Amino acid sequence: MFSRKTPAQKSVLYFALCDALREDGCPICSLLVKYSMAALDSLLYEQVTDPAARARLQASHGFCNWHAWMLLRIPSGRSGVAIIYATLLRQQLDALHTLQQVLAPRSFWQRVRGWLSAAAPLPFLKQWMSKSPCPVCVHQQRSDERAYLRALLDALAEPAFVEQFPPAFGLCLPHVALALTSERDHPTLPLFVRLQTQKMETLQARLRDIIRTFDYRFATELPADAGPEWQRAIELFVGKPAVFGNERFPDTTV
Repeated sequence: MFSRKTPAQKSVLYFALCDALREDGCPICSLLVKYSMAALDSLLYEQVTDPAARARLQASHGFCNWHAWMLLRIPSGRSGVAIIYATLLRQQLDALHTLQQVLAPRSFWQRVRGWLSAAAPLPFLKQWMSKSPCPVCVHQQRSDERAYLRALLDALAEPAFVEQFPPAFGLCLPHVALALTSERDHPTLPLFVRLQTQKMETLQARLRDIIRTFDYRFATELPADAGPEWQRAIELFVGKPAVFGNERFPDTTV
């Protein structure tokens, strides 16, 4: 969505990152969740009847689990959702009608031949096995996510931004991994890794303090400002909800 081509673009993203750092949790995840909501809102109100947008949704069978359920958080989006899923239902019903014409119990020898050879999948399964990924996920992975990470590393060259980073959560580990992959030679990467390490060491120390208070002898020693560190630990490893997939896919190999 953004790049480093003009100062105006950098300024917009810089201040967006500053705002995200003031929120709890990974700022890249926060920006992606906001983008997802904005993209879905735009689709429901501006693109729901656009032929190209509808073709992409048909190819992907709509949205992934995360982004489909985010549709319910968009006020007055019911009409757009109804239009999208009426079209998708027609596509699935056509496949099921075709399936009814060929589906019948297989004989023993037909099953044996199916086990021994790569039999063509049933019509309904064939379209599920070849469906495209969620269009919102694709756009995030191809543009916004890397742009946000690059902008954050760019901003770490400015002392004013570095001062805001230590009190923040840092990044979730999936975004740390992506930063190390996509921005391996960025000049501020060593500084980022040092700051991230400090944040994780602080979280580990606070978790140890909380674990210690589980012993009744130290139950009164829980810090007054103890927050939901266990929730922050979960987010550290997997990111915010609705950003990364749940790694579960339909089994179509049977």
